[in-house]
Amino acid sequence: MAFFSICIPMYNAEKTIVRCIDSVLNQSYKDFEVIIVNDGSTDNSVNIADEVIKEDSRFRIIAKNNQGVFHARTTGYELATGEFIISLDSDDYLEPTALEEIYDCVSNIGADMVIFGNYEVLENGLKSIAPMHYPNRYIWNVLTKEELWRDFFFTNRLTTVWRKTFRRDLLQLDSIREYPRISMSDDWIHSFWPFRRAQLIVYLARPLINYCIFSTSMTRVFDPTLFATAGLVRNLQMELIRSKEVVGITEEEVDISYLTTVVKHMVYSPGKPKSKQDYMMSVKSLRENGELVDMLTQYKTKLGKLLAYPSTLFLKRRYEMLYLVKSISVRLRSLLNR
Repeated sequence: MAFFSICIPMYNAEKTIVRCIDSVLNQSYKDFEVIIVNDGSTDNSVNIADEVIKEDSRFRIIAKNNQGVFHARTTGYELATGEFIISLDSDDYLEPTALEEIYDCVSNIGADMVIFGNYEVLENGLKSIAPMHYPNRYIWNVLTKEELWRDFFFTNRLTTVWRKTFRRDLLQLDSIREYPRISMSDDWIHSFWPFRRAQLIVYLARPLINYCIFSTSMTRVFDPTLFATAGLVRNLQMELIRSKEVVGITEEEVDISYLTTVVKHMVYSPGKPKSKQDYMMSVKSLRENGELVDMLTQYKTKLGKLLAYPSTLFLKRRYEMLYLVKSISVRLRSLLNR
């Protein structure tokens, strides 16, 4: 059994998969297996990957119908046999000593999970270290996880699953196999059970992975499934609070965070609707969520002026005006990103 299982979801990655695989092959630490999950690619990704790995028995390529990165990654987790799991997207790549440094941290400290830093790499090749939010080898244990939960609930410091490794037995796969198609917040949900079950978590303030930023990342399509995913996240957060596993965070804080996510996506977050009709249908169907309407009515004034106005339009069923605000927001973002 290998020490690391590296799970790589792959979809139409013919331009980046060689670099990704090479970064694994060139690791100074060699005790790993790699599960590449081909998520229904329609390009030459599989043939290219096959050529790179040749007959290396540490690599497997698994074929599945396209369901998105969340389910592809879950498939990799299900097939993993290593003691620790690492998630690596097919357009990103590891630093040569990444596995060695993570192994050293795990073996010397006894961590159940290691969270590490990353480089940000632009299309023009510019590379910079992303902000580090904690001291090197900062430790959370069962007595100090409250701080971790607050950051995990309400910031993006700890959400990315590709910046962490964790013991495979921390996963609770039965809880996520049947989730609907998820395209946003997938990292949060994949990280949730390892965070919940880990006894010792270490922050390694070293950039060990290269996160590649493409211009297409700035032109995402409006995704109505986010509303359902935001609800799943809220339910998991409430489960922890109501079971008393998390104290010091209130249900009101969780509700306001959930409402902020929903309203921001409705009007301000990146993503152009496929059409006005699609947008209107999504918002109208959202209006049928009575619990959401009640929460928005109760907490609207606590969301701030920028979100209070579209919240009012939503509650008053002024969907045409909401679409106008969304269109202006998309246009402004496009101009600023030029």
